[in-house]
This record gives sequence, structure tokens and C-alpha cells, in this order.
Amino acid sequence: MKSLITSALALIIAVAGAAAQSPQRATELSVSYGAFPATNYMATYRNHYDLSNAWGTVNVELARRLADRWIIGLSYGFSSSTGLRSADHLDRDVDATWHNMMANFRFTYLYTNGWVFYGHAAVGITLGYFSPSWEESYNNTRFAWQCSPIGIEYDFNRYFGLYFEAGMGNQGIVQLGFRLGL
Repeated sequence: MKSLITSALALIIAVAGAAAQSPQRATELSVSYGAFPATNYMATYRNHYDLSNAWGTVNVELARRLADRWIIGLSYGFSSSTGLRSADHLDRDVDATWHNMMANFRFTYLYTNGWVFYGHAAVGITLGYFSPSWEESYNNTRFAWQCSPIGIEYDFNRYFGLYFEAGMGNQGIVQLGFRLGL
């Protein structure tokens, strides 16, 4: 029992010490590539067309530190696909683009020696623009979301860091990017 309490106390001191080493960027700009966003695998975003060509999404976020562990921001994401197929018109193509605008929230689990471990969530809207070859182009608006419980960032200094996220949503299942302190 005594060793368990000692181990727990050592862990608490280690986590508190790691938190004290946090790189305190007040404002940051993030740019990332997200592979396989929700617009590619959820039929409602594609307006139920069959997806035959997708490249992912590019995301840009401007974020501000709210407290030591909380960061909020606004992001824009762009994705497109050429060659969607309609079940009714298999011989015809549909080109589509999606514009995601979301409010982002990050919670930092742990800072340690330049490494940052965090979770990320975002909500907003996605505007889809569809251009079928056999009829007039049209838009649709859908709910946009992102849930990435696994986020790992390495900060080279307080002005530059690289990051990786794993989760699900409109920003991609896997995101790779960089952050600049402003």
C-alpha cells in the first residue's frame, strides 16, 4: 500500500512538472492535410453519389490559448472530388467541392520535453457544391464535426511544431500538419 501511494505521488509530481514546461503560445496558426474526411465515407455528404476519386482535405486553423490546457479556434477546410457517380446515371460524372467552417476545441492532456498530448473536437457547417454533368449545379449545407481523441505534437520551439491527430470527421481520420506561433 505504501509503495502504491508513493508511486501515485511520484506520478502526480511528474505530471505537474511536465505541465510547467508547456510552450505557452498565445496564438497559433495550424495547417494540415487530413486523409479520408467524412465527406468521403458518409453518403449524406456526397448526396448519395458513389465516390470514385478523393484526395482528402486541407485545413487551416487560427487558435488562441484560453487557459493553460484549453485552446479554442476557428478553422476552414477544403476538399473536392471529381468523378462521383450517380446510381441513376452510371455513365455520367458529378464534380463536388466541400467547404468546412468549424469552431475547434483542444484540451492538452500532457506536456513533456517538447511533446504535447491532446484531444481535439470541432463543430460547424460544411457547404457542398455539386456539379452534375446532366443537370444544373446545386449546393447543400450539412453539419460538420471532428472528434480526434489522439493528438500528438512536437514543439521545436515556441514558434514551430509538427503534429499528428487520429480521429474521425470532416477534417480527416488522420491529420498531419504544422503549427506556427504568432
